Amino acid sequence: MDHSITEEQTSPIVKRGKGFHLISRPGSKNLIIYFSGTGKRNGKFDFWASGQKINANVLFVSDGLNHWYQQGIQGLGTTTEQTVESIKGFADTVGAERIFTVGASMGGYGAILYASLLGGQALAFSFDSVLKLPTSPSEKHMPEGAPIHYPDIVPLVESTNTRIHIYAGEMYTMDIVGALRMANLPSVTIDTLRGVDHSSARFVNLSAGLNKVITAFMEGRPLPRFREIGYLTQQPDLVGLLHEAHLHFTNNDMTACKESCRTALSIDPYSEAAHYLIGRAYLLTRKLPAAARHLGYVAAALPDFEDGQFYFANALRAARRYHAAEDLFSRQTIKWPKSSRGQYNLSLAQEAIGAFGDARKSMRQAVELEPRFEPKEAEMLSRLEAKEETETRALNPLARVTAPKPASAASKKPIKKTTTPKRPKKKTLYGRAKSAIWKMLP
Repeated sequence: MDHSITEEQTSPIVKRGKGFHLISRPGSKNLIIYFSGTGKRNGKFDFWASGQKINANVLFVSDGLNHWYQQGIQGLGTTTEQTVESIKGFADTVGAERIFTVGASMGGYGAILYASLLGGQALAFSFDSVLKLPTSPSEKHMPEGAPIHYPDIVPLVESTNTRIHIYAGEMYTMDIVGALRMANLPSVTIDTLRGVDHSSARFVNLSAGLNKVITAFMEGRPLPRFREIGYLTQQPDLVGLLHEAHLHFTNNDMTACKESCRTALSIDPYSEAAHYLIGRAYLLTRKLPAAARHLGYVAAALPDFEDGQFYFANALRAARRYHAAEDLFSRQTIKWPKSSRGQYNLSLAQEAIGAFGDARKSMRQAVELEPRFEPKEAEMLSRLEAKEETETRALNPLARVTAPKPASAASKKPIKKTTTPKRPKKKTLYGRAKSAIWKMLP
C-alpha cells in the first residue's frame, strides 16, 4: 500500500482508533508523537489541546492497560515491533522526515522507548527509567503479571545514542532517581526543577508554554530557562539520601526518615527537598516547632510550591497559631482556588478563631470541590450550632430560664393557701422617738 501523499493534497489527513489519533499538517516534515500517561483509554489522550495547535503532524497515543507501552499500542500493534512499523507507515503517509516524541510519567517512558526504536528524539517529563522500583509510579499502577520487555530504558538509549531532554521535579524523589540514572549519557540533557513535584509537564506548560518548548527542541534551539532550575543532578550522594528518606517516610518510619534527612542537610543545608521531607516527618510526629521551622523554610524558598505552603500552614494550625494559619490558608485558596483541602483547612482555622460564618462558607466550597468532605461539613455544622447556643446563653443569662411545663389535668391538685403570721415591724430610732412624742401630747 502506498502511504505517500502528492503535492496537491492540502487538507489534513485524520486517522483514529481507540489507542491513537493522527492529524496531518500538510507542508510539515515533522511528526510529533504524544504519549499519554496512566488511565487514558477509549480515544482520550494527554496533550490534546496543545498538540492540536502546534505546527507539525501529530499522533496521539495511549496505553489504556497501563502496561508502560510494553505491548504496543491498541490499533497499531500488539508488540513494540508491530507498533514501530505502523508509526513508520504514518510518517510516510504525512511526509514526515523527522520524528519527535513527547510524554510525561508513563508517557515519558513510552516517549523514550519509541524514540529510541524509531530513530527519533524525545522530550520526557517525570518518568521511571527502570520499572517497578518500590514506591515508583510503575510499581503502583502497572498491573501484576504484565509482561515487561524493556525493564530498564538506559541500555537502549545508550546503544542508540537517542537525543533526549528530561524535565524532573525535585520534590518527587522517584523522578530524580529516574533522571539521575541517565545523567552520564552523552545524548541526554536534564533540567531538574525546584519546587515542582511529579507534574513537571504542567509546570513547563504554565511557565513557558509547552508548544514553545517543543518547537525549540525540534529546531535545536536553546530551551527556555526557568528560575526554578535545581542542582540535584550534580549531587548524587544527596539524591541517594533523599531516596532513603522517601522510602522511610513511605514505610511510616519517621525516625529513620529524619535521620536520613539530617545527613542530607549536612551535605546541603539549603536542600528544599530535604527540608520538606523532614518537616513533614516532624509534623506527623507532632514535633510542631521543628516542623514549622523546616516547612517555613520551604514555604519561603518556594512560594509557588503548593504542598510546601499547605503543610506549613497546617503546622501553624496544629500549633494553635490559628490567626496566622487562617491568613496563610486564605492566601492559598486565592492562589489555588481548586484546592479542596485548602478550603477545608481554612474552614477549621476560621472555626478556631470564632469566624463561624466564614467557616461555613469555606467548608461549603470544600464540599463543592470534593464531595468527600460532606461528612466533615455535617460534623462542623453540628459543632458550630452547639458553640453558638453556648455563646447565646453566655450573653443572655435569662435565656437559661425555661418556663415550667404545664401540668396535665389529672395531675392538677387544689393548692392550699397558707398564711404566715405577720412579724411585728421593728421600730427604728426615729420611729421610737416619734411614738414617744405622740404619747406626750395631750
